[in-house]
Order: sequence, then C-alpha cells, then structure tokens
Amino acid sequence: MIKNIIKTDIKGFTLLEMTIVIILLTTVLTALAPSLTRDFLNKAAQKTSLDINAIQNAALAYYVKNNSWPTSIIPTGTLPATDLETTGFLPAGWNATNPFGNVYTASINGSDFTVSTLVMNGSQVFITNQLPTSSYSGATVSSSVPPPGDTTQSLYYDSGWFPVTHGQIYTLTHNLNSINLMVQIWFATDSKGSNMQGVQSQVHVNKSDYGAVIQNVSSTTISISTSNGYVANDNNWPGISQYSSGYYRVLIRVLY
Repeated sequence: MIKNIIKTDIKGFTLLEMTIVIILLTTVLTALAPSLTRDFLNKAAQKTSLDINAIQNAALAYYVKNNSWPTSIIPTGTLPATDLETTGFLPAGWNATNPFGNVYTASINGSDFTVSTLVMNGSQVFITNQLPTSSYSGATVSSSVPPPGDTTQSLYYDSGWFPVTHGQIYTLTHNLNSINLMVQIWFATDSKGSNMQGVQSQVHVNKSDYGAVIQNVSSTTISISTSNGYVANDNNWPGISQYSSGYYRVLIRVLY
C-alpha cells in the first residue's frame, strides 16, 4: 500500500516575534503620545476660550437690553426666563459643555459676570492668555466681564446710544490700544434702546448686510458707515424691514 502523505508547513508567530512586535508598537505609541496630547489640548483649549467669549458677548448683549445680567447660560425652568438660551442670546440647544466634558457655569460677582469651567491640566495658561480679565485656580478657569459702560475697565468700550442716519460715516474713539477687537453694533429706534436689535457682531470684519459696515479699526478709533438707503434692516421682523435713521450703540471688547 502506498500512502500519500501531504505535509503542510504552517507556521505561526513565535513568542519571541510577538514580544518584538509589542515592544515596537509600544515604542511608537509612547513617542507619539506627547504630540497627540498637545494637539488635543491646544484644540480643546482654543474651543473652550471661544465658547467662554461667546457666552460673555451674549451676556453683554443681554445686559444692554435688560440692564441686568442673565442668571444662567441654559434654561433652568424658572419663569420668566432669564437664561441666555431661552431669551435668544445663545442659539437653542447650545452645548454648555466644554471639550473636556465639563459644564460652563455663570455667576455674578459684585457687578461683574463670570464664566467658569473645569479643564484639563496643561490647558489653563493657553485659555487665560486668550481671554482678558481671566485667571485659573487649579484646573478651574474663570473669566469676568464688567457691565457695559463701566469706565473703570480698560478692556471694554461702550459708546452709549448715539443718533445715526443713512449714508454717513461715524468715527468713535475707544482708546483700547488694540486692534484685536470684538465689535457689537446695536440699533434702536430711540435713545432709550427701544425696539433694540443687533446689527452686527464681528471681529472687525466688514459686513454690510444689516446696514452697518466697520470701515476702519485702529488701536484708538473705529469708523462705522451706514448704508445709502438705511441704517438697519431685519426681514425677520414681521412688518419691519428698513430704518433710514435711528440710534446705534457700539460695544467693543479686547480679545487678547
């Protein structure tokens, strides 16, 4: 009898080979870990500083309209609503959690509005460098803004309400000694702020859709021009489309 013997030569990884692969992978991951961590921290810290800035700008706008600070960032169920989301100063469904998974909280300290949040160690300095009047204690970052019109602060400017008409240029002196500015322009039908609506909120970027254009920004002045036909335009208001005159209020904040 002749037996056919088929020999299959199948080899797996030896223990030594597996050990070498694991060592190599560990070495590569160990080398990449600091770079990946730094990249995450930088992006998360930048997003956190932008979120805090957005909350504070919304709070300043709320103060202009209500002459008081909001009591919270997101809805609390209290009526009448005094939070930034329900009152429309932040978008509905706004995420009040930072990229590190911790919530933003608002508080009123004296006359200032303060936003605080817990962040990852290593990101505090980056965040506070991006925000004026900010500090950190341990892993908690806090940033405060004074009420509009507070002349004791050198990082903010409030023009108050001033009359405007279409087709004009208005130059305001802010003396903030910076061109890194967040500019908010508000319109009202009278000097008391009645029927107030936002015209523009930009980091000194030209935008003429709503009647006002930031023409020029220097470290001490800002020039604003109104459109030829109107000073404010809001098609979202039923029955209200254009105004040929009225009042502006300009709020400026130094970003960093």
